[in-house]
Amino acid sequence: MKNVRYIIELFIKHVSSQDILENSITYDILSIQQLFIKHIPSRNILEDSIPYDILSTQQFLKLALPYTKEYSESELENIYAAIKDMVQVECEKQFINSVKAVGSKSQPLNLFGLLLLAAEKMLQFNGNEVVCQYRYLLDWRQLTVQISEDTFTTAFCAIEDLKSRKKRTRFDWPAVIRHNNFYLNKLLQQELSDNHFHLWASSPHFNLSWIRIMNDTDNRDIRKKMSELNYDKLNVNQAYYQGYQENKFEILYLQAALIRLYLYSWFSEREIRLREYYLHGASNKTIFQQIEEGVKPEYLEILSQLKRKKAEVNNSWRQQYREKAGKKRNKDIDCFLRKLEENGIEIPFVDGKEEDITFWQWLEHAFNGCGDRETIPLAVLEPILQERVYAMMWKRCTDETVESWLRNGAQLQVNSRNIQLAINTLRRGRGLAQRQDYALWGVPARDQTENKARWELCGERYFLYTMFQKAYQGNPKDERYLNLFYAYLVMKENLRSELIQSNKRIGFRNFQKYDRRKGMLMDHSPLENAVLKLAIEDTLSDPWLRHLEVRIVPKDTIKKNVEYIREIDLSDVKQKNLLERYYFVYHFVKEPDDTPEKLYRSSCRHERKRMQIRQQACCIAGLRERFPQVAKRVLGIDACSMEIGCRPEVFAQAFRYLKNHCVVEKWKNNDERNLPQLRVTYHVGEDFLDIVDGLRAIEEAIHFLNLDCGDRLGHVLALGLDVRDYYKVKQNVICLPKQDYLDNLAWIFGRITKYRLGVELNNLHNYVEREFSKYFSEVYGELSQKHNYNIRTYFEAWKLRGDNPQYYKFKKFDKPSWQTGTKGEYRSYGSYSMNYQYPENFHIRETEAVAYLYYAYHYDKNVKLRGQEKQEFSVPECWVDGVEILQKKLQRNIAKWGISIESNPSSNYMISVLDSYENHPIVKWYNHHLVQEPEKLSQCPQLSVSINTDDKGCFSTSLANEYALMACALEQAKDENGWPLYSRTMIYEWLDEIRKMGNLQSFQEGGEECMIMR
Repeated sequence: MKNVRYIIELFIKHVSSQDILENSITYDILSIQQLFIKHIPSRNILEDSIPYDILSTQQFLKLALPYTKEYSESELENIYAAIKDMVQVECEKQFINSVKAVGSKSQPLNLFGLLLLAAEKMLQFNGNEVVCQYRYLLDWRQLTVQISEDTFTTAFCAIEDLKSRKKRTRFDWPAVIRHNNFYLNKLLQQELSDNHFHLWASSPHFNLSWIRIMNDTDNRDIRKKMSELNYDKLNVNQAYYQGYQENKFEILYLQAALIRLYLYSWFSEREIRLREYYLHGASNKTIFQQIEEGVKPEYLEILSQLKRKKAEVNNSWRQQYREKAGKKRNKDIDCFLRKLEENGIEIPFVDGKEEDITFWQWLEHAFNGCGDRETIPLAVLEPILQERVYAMMWKRCTDETVESWLRNGAQLQVNSRNIQLAINTLRRGRGLAQRQDYALWGVPARDQTENKARWELCGERYFLYTMFQKAYQGNPKDERYLNLFYAYLVMKENLRSELIQSNKRIGFRNFQKYDRRKGMLMDHSPLENAVLKLAIEDTLSDPWLRHLEVRIVPKDTIKKNVEYIREIDLSDVKQKNLLERYYFVYHFVKEPDDTPEKLYRSSCRHERKRMQIRQQACCIAGLRERFPQVAKRVLGIDACSMEIGCRPEVFAQAFRYLKNHCVVEKWKNNDERNLPQLRVTYHVGEDFLDIVDGLRAIEEAIHFLNLDCGDRLGHVLALGLDVRDYYKVKQNVICLPKQDYLDNLAWIFGRITKYRLGVELNNLHNYVEREFSKYFSEVYGELSQKHNYNIRTYFEAWKLRGDNPQYYKFKKFDKPSWQTGTKGEYRSYGSYSMNYQYPENFHIRETEAVAYLYYAYHYDKNVKLRGQEKQEFSVPECWVDGVEILQKKLQRNIAKWGISIESNPSSNYMISVLDSYENHPIVKWYNHHLVQEPEKLSQCPQLSVSINTDDKGCFSTSLANEYALMACALEQAKDENGWPLYSRTMIYEWLDEIRKMGNLQSFQEGGEECMIMR
């Protein structure tokens, strides 16, 4: 993203729009596209107040001013004019048949021209594959976080295929396209490992969800879930004019489904029936004349010969015709007259005269709406009309119905069943076969698709591609359809913004809301199996990805765990070579403490959660003992989700138990083989209320879970964020519960003492002691008055939080009765109630004051209640200085202990306070090859780090994309003088070392190479 000064100079002072077109994609172009696609209410488009081809200066200013703070109104006008010129130049360059269709100097800005501009500048073909130009990769990332990649890739394919006069049949490109950096691609075509991959968050859920709801309009469950989205919108548009309104989601998705159905039937020339169509008497003369002119000539002559008396009713036209024609009667005419009878269209003349009337005179009278009947079913006329005339009438009725329903939400909902019936007809195609998406009839069958896992995505891409081709062909008759297409794109992006994280809020809770929505529209969907295929099989379609660590939640019974793993393995991938390339890690789920206040005295913190974890841990152990062949697929354990309010102590006993769980598997030949012991990784330091809180959580995970060499930590942003920048963003004010603040004070004190920093951090040491004294008395109340507790005692009690609290329930340490001498006893869950590795002095538990403080932490109701109180705390400068030093100390210790770090750049960028990829902490943790200065190398802890995807479906990324984003960001990083911070060669050497470390970090045997860690 370019800074404001650069944008102003670029657009207004220094270069022409042609120069900009050839050299740069700026923030302004990306932002304008977001304005016109994400921030316009679709109802305005349907009402024709915002047509796709008349995005005027006034409309732009109305939209831009609420969203753009860095430009004045005059500057925005200049930006609009400059970009309009750029669009015009690009359209002329592409030699489109009608340049007017996508923009001209005399016309306002055109949406499809704007999309074309971005696609043409950022995308290109590499063989038959669409790729992003590497120099625009960060711009592309910024754009496609906000607007779906498929919008641009299909627009690009559409214009390029029009130019080359070919028709595309392949639409199975990756959900996240690659780039054209040949050297980087070659580097990443060596062995790779993704060591942090959550299964159910790694599929393109929105793409599948959208396809599902576009083909399922008569579903109460979907409508209910759509309605729920209205009450907790995650991406809120600003009301930029009085009377601004947006349709509710339960209406919006039906509108989109109807538009898609209608447009597909238009360009595929497939008739759809939305209801029983009638010819209304209000326009009878014109309609009758068209009918008379549209009847097949040979039938017109036959019907003209039929006559009867005006008042005659009993002798029907069909009976008269049959008597006259005998065996030579025409089946179409007979069918037509039969339909007249079946629909009760036998209307006598009121005057009752006895004179003769011809059939055509009577039919004209019928269309005048005499009697009780006001309309005539169109289907009645089908047998006698010319095919062209009947199709024209059918289309007019369809057009009127679509227009009416789109403008009337209530009417649309009432007719959702009729829309579904029309969809079902298209899904069956022209034969008996049925496809989950009717648009898939426009692409080759699954068996003819190169990447079969992506086949379900191809129908929607074909639809977008065809509509963009219509837009760029520039037929003036298509304008009505193109405006509906514009409305469709806006509707799609409105819903996408609620399911894919694209807002600018930080914090795990914001992400968690998106994460919980990811599969909400896929329940009981026939596309559920596609979720697994796209998550695993498609990910492994890259042959160089050799190790994929799939994170799944453990079940509460052994049987369910067995079935779950077999279901994933058997239904998703059947090729043995793929099964060998991925394995499972069970991740327990963190949750806030839900203990009712009335149970505070009798229950420890997170008691229900601890019981659930025990149940799951014992089931995992049982799986390993009873089903070793299945258990071999599970190589590790983890805990994830919301860490604020759920500390590592909750999982301590379970992790120690499972980490040390041993099983000897007996084979048929009585040979004994050890089932691999479970390895450990743990999400920590990702989300926190204070950076000290995150550092403390990291150390708690290491000590309480007994992490050791070869284990891993996930995210750990607190370990690498710039401390000064962090507190500057927070304006040196933090807000957190008093209990957490008290724990943080004790932890700082303990670390200052351990590292003998009392002199260097004397001011912080004194400040912490004063603050502790104040808040300890506030939280622990009368306890602090009766006993002479100090910060040292409190810190010793903190060290015991890895122990099971039940052994302190009676206000002292109640030593377990069991002994740990035999193997069998040591394997039991209860054997790990005590943390024998930390603290080193086991007998500290027997110190009455220490044990009592630990008891009070868990069982004193008043302590819990007062500790939950939130308060703002000012951060002095000595605090910032000290935290910087303690952060570096912890980095060094983690390197010394041999614990590795799992980095997830896009995940961290989207959730945390990181403002760019180049500032990701991975650069601080490992900089070998990246820099050459000995001082910078010695100051870096040189941790073992890896790059991973985390939730690639939620963050729209891939493993290769994560490497590329880091590479591109570092290549564009500048020092204070504007010089590149790093050379490209050094960056790629650095990435290659990270790639190798990622392979070494894998829990799966058979890594690429060994390497001595520096």
